[in-house]
Amino acid sequence: MAGKLSGLLGYIAFDLGNELLARAYCNEAIRRLSQIGERHRPADQHSSMSA
Repeated sequence: MAGKLSGLLGYIAFDLGNELLARAYCNEAIRRLSQIGERHRPADQHSSMSA
């Protein structure tokens, strides 16, 4: 849940124009999702950061 919330906050921060905060949230999402064994979610998060 925390990983998904961090990813959502990353999207919101990016939409509001704060790329540094967005990157921090997305990195946190990747870290948390990797910890719980979500194999595909971190890759999804990386691809969304490049948009």
